[in-house]
Amino acid sequence: MNSILRTILLPLTLGALLTGCVGSGALPEQRFYRLPEPRPTPVANPVITRSLGIPRLRANGLYHERALLHFVPEQPLDLRPYHYHHWSDSPTLLIRDHLASYLGAAGAVREISRFQDEGRAEQKLYGRLIRFEREVTTTRIVVHIALEFSLDAGHQVLLPAKRYEVRQEAADRTVHSTVQAFGTALEAIYGELLADLRTVTR
Repeated sequence: MNSILRTILLPLTLGALLTGCVGSGALPEQRFYRLPEPRPTPVANPVITRSLGIPRLRANGLYHERALLHFVPEQPLDLRPYHYHHWSDSPTLLIRDHLASYLGAAGAVREISRFQDEGRAEQKLYGRLIRFEREVTTTRIVVHIALEFSLDAGHQVLLPAKRYEVRQEAADRTVHSTVQAFGTALEAIYGELLADLRTVTR
């Protein structure tokens, strides 16, 4: 009789335990973020008058992934992904499209190709993503961005590879403010890049 009871009660007990574990706390909601629309100051005349292709940015390892990355100042070499906060696409594509939108909105380029047809463009703006993360301290949040850009026209290098780096403090500790800070930092980099492009494309 005891063995029969054990056979009946054991599955019921395990089921109750599993139900309790699952129902003890809801998992955090998945969040996905896009970059804010760039709002550049329009330029008087296009900086690049030929067609410009912007391929997908190059990157290594985690920077291809969609999870937002963060670190603490006590362990600056320890990059950690958030499990429930993600970019809407790979940062290598988000930044490429964000840059193209910035240049287009500024009127800095006559024609921009950012998809499969960038191979037909007369000039190519190559980018590499080096840093794109969130520093979390006890008092503030700071985003770190480092990008590298170069401009080629066929086999001619117009702008040799140059690194652009910006740190931008977020307005508060929310991830939404962090994303806004990423947008502000990116536009600061684009402004520097545009100034450099102006000197080599005259």
